[in-house]
Amino acid sequence: MTATSSELHGLDNSNSATNRTDGDSSQADGIGRLTAFHDSLIRRSSISPELAAERGYRSVLSKGELEALEFKGNQARVPALLIPIHDVHGNVATHQIRPDAPRVNAKGKAVKYETPTGSRMVLDVPPRARRWLADPKRALYITEGALGVGE
Repeated sequence: MTATSSELHGLDNSNSATNRTDGDSSQADGIGRLTAFHDSLIRRSSISPELAAERGYRSVLSKGELEALEFKGNQARVPALLIPIHDVHGNVATHQIRPDAPRVNAKGKAVKYETPTGSRMVLDVPPRARRWLADPKRALYITEGALGVGE
């Protein structure tokens, strides 16, 4: 019996919100496929499957796909968890990735999260938080990273 690509890479094709797939793993509807490792990482970060699907988290297994998203050279490490960064208008402004095997910088420190070289910093506004931006009575919290933002 020959293993499928999904089986070889540990992709879970069940029907849960974060793992459902209707074909191509690069689909734009925000419901991507996750490797078992990335699914576990998200759950350990206390991110609900619904939030992960809403934000568009998915696993990337192709270096070419990361290069198409402007990750250059040694940044394009796969497999990686792709984390879309949403701007204040609700658009995906850029991405971050969390490679399974991060590169090590010149100081010997692992680079756990990568942002495309040359990209600008963007305030990441989770889709479900956008409605509160115009409400001056609503407290907004700025956090260091995008992975657990949104609930």
